[in-house]
Formats: sequence, structure tokens, C-alpha cells
Amino acid sequence: MTTIRDLAKSCGVSVATVSRAFSPDGKINAATRERILKKAAELQYVPNTIARSLRSRRTGSVGILVPEITNSFYYTVIRQMGILYREKGYHLVIAFCQNDVLPERDMIEKMAACRVDALIFSPGSRESERTLHRCFPKGNVLQLFRKSYEEYPSLIIDDIGGTAEATEYLIARGHRRILYCGEPLRSPGYTGTMKRHGLPTEGLFFPDPFLTEEKAAALLTEARPTAVLAIATCSGKIISALQRLGLRVPEEISLIAYDDVEWTGMLGITTVSHPLDRIAAGSAELLLDGLDGERRLPAEHRMISPFLTVRSSVCDLCGKG
Repeated sequence: MTTIRDLAKSCGVSVATVSRAFSPDGKINAATRERILKKAAELQYVPNTIARSLRSRRTGSVGILVPEITNSFYYTVIRQMGILYREKGYHLVIAFCQNDVLPERDMIEKMAACRVDALIFSPGSRESERTLHRCFPKGNVLQLFRKSYEEYPSLIIDDIGGTAEATEYLIARGHRRILYCGEPLRSPGYTGTMKRHGLPTEGLFFPDPFLTEEKAAALLTEARPTAVLAIATCSGKIISALQRLGLRVPEEISLIAYDDVEWTGMLGITTVSHPLDRIAAGSAELLLDGLDGERRLPAEHRMISPFLTVRSSVCDLCGKG
């Protein structure tokens, strides 16, 4: 196995120069770096990142705790973040946490044991407060999509605003009986908009993300809505229920899904979408810039607005006689 000393001797440079060549912020002549990297490829040299991290107390890694392993939205966001973070010299360490199986505080401790430089997570409460304070400095934590701690920076989505925009879109197209299936936290955008237009929500309001196909079919049969607004995890069940009931989208019922994932685009579903590039860039600005430069004090909190991606799943009732 080729060592750093072997590579340095082959290139006629010092070990320190080789080390700088493999460091993103290492001060070294561009031509020299290129020559060293080319020779390293020829000799199949692999840098000892463990030894480097022990010296620098940095691993170039960022831990992400994912709260919903079945939610494809998290995969979509993490993929976008992974591309940007890699460009900035960091790699992502991804772990799943679920309080009844893998408690958040335990996973925070495991991330700290892995020596990640920073942590990104979506706290549901402050239950991990002591563990978080013990394991990570304030500037090395980012709350993503949910905010429970004022002392740590956060990047969240205006989900209430996104739900309100989707509801307004359906109302503007003549829909009056709109079924809502989704998270309670997003529901004020729906209930507030319906109330403002003097429209009923009784029998049409199902603020529970754990919707089954059977329950979806029952809701559609009992409520007889002209349109449905559902988060992505519910909209899949809604589509299955519609197929079971023989209802066509959008000819017989309209549908908007909250979260633009791969299958919604394939099926032509209008969605409430998130600006993935802004999420990735915003997280990097709030977290990585603090690691590489001065800490932002006090903690900065940002909100990003979602937007509608209009496709072919909403029928315009206003144009019908």
C-alpha cells in the first residue's frame, strides 16, 4: 500500500506539501497540486482521513437525522444537499431516528461519537435538550423544517402558507367541497382559507398523516369532495382509493399533493413544491459558513416559501356550464 511518504518521495516534495494538496483549503501552487494528485492516482494512494481528522479535530462530515424513513421528500432534499456539500468539501452521514425504536437523543449521541463536525435534524420538541447541549456547540447545529430551539439556527418551510396557496388555487377554480388529508401543523392554511371564503370543512377535514387506503375510500365516499389536498404520504393512499372507487383525476375529482416527489410528476399531479436549491444553499450558509468562519450570534432563523407546480390534476369547475 502506498504511503504518504512514498508519494512525497515520488513527487520530490515534502510530506507536508502532499498533505496540503489533499486539503481543500491547503495553500499550495495549483500546478504542484495537480502533479501530486495525478501521481497519487497512478500509485493508487488513498489519504488517511482518520489520522488527518485527529490532527485537525475535523472530519469534513455533517450528520443528518431523518425522522421519516418512508418519506421520499427527505431523500429528495438530502440528495440535493449532498451535491452542494460535496462541492464544499463535506460529506453527509445519514441516520434514521424514531422515538419508539431509535430515540432522537440516542442518535444525537451516536452522531457525536462518529465525530461529525455538525448536526442537522428536525426536532419535534425539546426532549433532547440536555444531550444536544452536551454533544454539540450551538453554531454546529441546524434545525431543518422544524424549530424547537431558539438558541440553534433553523431553516423551515412556510407550510401553512403553502397549504393556504393550494386551497386558494382550488377555490379559484370553482371547488367548494375540498377534502384535506395531512399533518395538523399545516392545516391552519386550509381551515383559515376555507373560513375566509365561507366554505364548510365539516366532514372534509382529516388532519392525520397516517391515512390508510380503506379510510381514504371511506372519506371520499362519505364527504363526496370535488377536490382533495393531501400531503405526499397521504396522496398515495388517496390515489389508490380513487382507483378502487373508479374515480378519474381530474375528470371526476381534482387532486393537489403537498410535496413534489418523483411519482407526482410522473402522474401529472399538481403539487405544493419546495425550492430544493434554496434549501440546500440556505442550510450551507447557516451551518457550513459558521464552521469555516465566524459564528453568527444570535442564532439566525430563516423561512422559505413553497410554490405551486401546476400540472393536469385539477379541473376548472368555473368553465363548466
